Order: sequence, then C-alpha cells, then structure tokens
Amino acid sequence: MKKLVLICAGVTALAFGQPSIAADTVIKIACYLPPRSVTVSKVLMPFIKQVEAATKGSIKFQTYWGGALGRNPEKQYELVTNGIADIAYMATYLSHGQFPDSTIFDLPGVLPDATVGSVAYWRMYKAGMLRGFDDIKVVSLYMTGMNGVHTRKPFKTLEDLKGMKIRASGPLIADFLKQLGVVPVFMSNNDMPQALATGVVDGLTNEWVGIATFKLQNLLRYHFEAPIGTTSFVIAMNKQKWNSLDARQKAAIDKFGEEYMAKRAGMAYDEATYTRRNKFKDDGRVLIYPSKQEWARDMRKYGEPMYKEWIKQRPDGQKKFDTLKKILAEVESKK
Repeated sequence: MKKLVLICAGVTALAFGQPSIAADTVIKIACYLPPRSVTVSKVLMPFIKQVEAATKGSIKFQTYWGGALGRNPEKQYELVTNGIADIAYMATYLSHGQFPDSTIFDLPGVLPDATVGSVAYWRMYKAGMLRGFDDIKVVSLYMTGMNGVHTRKPFKTLEDLKGMKIRASGPLIADFLKQLGVVPVFMSNNDMPQALATGVVDGLTNEWVGIATFKLQNLLRYHFEAPIGTTSFVIAMNKQKWNSLDARQKAAIDKFGEEYMAKRAGMAYDEATYTRRNKFKDDGRVLIYPSKQEWARDMRKYGEPMYKEWIKQRPDGQKKFDTLKKILAEVESKK
C-alpha cells in the first residue's frame, strides 16, 4: 500500500510539480528563390540552424525553396498573412504598395552598399519611420547590392542611354530612367534571357547577383557601376504563429533575426557582388565608373528632383528622409 502511495505521489509530482516538456513547434519557411541563391544559402539557412540550436530543437523548420508553397513573387505577403507559410521572403517593390516608405531605398545615390543599407533599413523600421508592417511579425529587413545599368548596346554616360528600352527593377528606378530618355519596361527576370537575345529590351537595371542568378551575364556587355538604387526585402512571419511561440523561442528568432540578420545579409550580398563582378571582369566587358564629380552632377540633375517628389508624396516625408540620412551617417561611421 505504501508503495502504491509513493508511485501515485511521484506521478502527481511529474504532472503538477515539474515543468512540462514543450512539444516541438514546426515553422514552415518559404522562399521563391532556389536553394543556391544568396538569400537561401547565406541568410535563411544560417538563421534556421542558429534558431534550432538556440531552442534546443523545440523549433523545427520545414523549408520550401524554389516557390514550393507559392511561386508568384507578388503573392508572398498573402502567403504569410493567410498562414500558408509561417515565414516567407518577399521583395517590397512586388508587394503592390504594401510598404510605401521602403521605396526610399530605391532612390538613386542614397545608399553606399548593401551592408550599410540593410542595417539602416532595420533601424528605420525600429524608429517607426516605415509603414505597412502592422499585420506581420518582421523577422528582419535587408537588401541586395546596388543596382547598375547593364546593356547589350554600347554607352559611356547615362545620357547615352536615351532611346534604349531598359527593364526597370521597380517604379522609382523607372522614373529615374525616364529622365534619361529611356523607355522603361517591366517584366520578370525569368523573361529577360529571351527578351535580351531577341532585342525586345536593350538592357536592364539589376545588381551582379541577380545577373548571375538568372544567367544573363553572356547577354550583357556594358555595365554602369554606380548606386542607382537597390531592391529591398522583408522576412515576414505570420502574427498568429508568432504569438503561439513561448518566450525562449521568440527570443531566439529575435536574436538571429532583426539587425543581426540585416547586417549579415547585407554583407553576404556585398561579398557576392564583388565575387560575381570579378568573375566576369576580364571577359571583354566594359565597366563604366563615373567620376565622383560626374556622379555628383548626375545626382543634382536626376536624383534631387526624385528626392523632393518622394518627400512630397509621403506623410512626414522630410522627417523620414532626414532620419535615414542621420542613420546612414551613424552606420557608416562605425563600419
């Protein structure tokens, strides 16, 4: 009888007196890019390993690369908010105006590189300067390397682009190109090889990682190397899924997301930019580097009108623009 009482007491202690062991939490993480892309291989996979290790396996990620949960880049926000994916990668310019203030990073001549820009992006969000994020948990924010202009046809200055048909990587870059007398064209990167080969377009705005990813390097010969804007990204999480996590799980995601991920993602894109550019540097390409004086002149002529228009069209536009400038100075000073 005493033995039975002791057994019952032990069961009761296990049930009520000891901390319960939480069941594994499965998080579906999606990206429409392939596994070898910079975002998957250098940003998301390290994040997954770090979070799983920090939570001692209480979080398990199921990965869906290459669009396995949804291939359309324009539908990634809905993929998260509808709970089809728990975490997903999305390009802000393909999100139908959901992130209107993030276009500040698309402006020409504002950012020096992806590392500084990505940290500044996160800090702008934390400062409450960016709209459109209320219905998601923001895991992190970052961007590609700086976009340049890449063409089949020869040119030496921006003015030489007049009359060319250039695929624009976003509405603000399209506005920039229009000032040069360019005909901006919008199309998917997947359609670019045929469009370039057949002369439907004469070139595109993009960065070196994108050119290599979509195998466009053999179709382009002339490359304008100056920061005419970038493409910014959000790693977003479904809010209901986030709220279901315990404190330790949330802390792990925040530790390896947020500014930590932003900085490392920016560094990965900058490193990949140099690697891709140098790989193709000596095969007959023409790399066009404007002098500091030329670039300053171009930004006075083509950039500053765009800054003024951006500020005018947004609530607290001047405050947001000034805040970004201040943050950029702080980040660059500590680089």
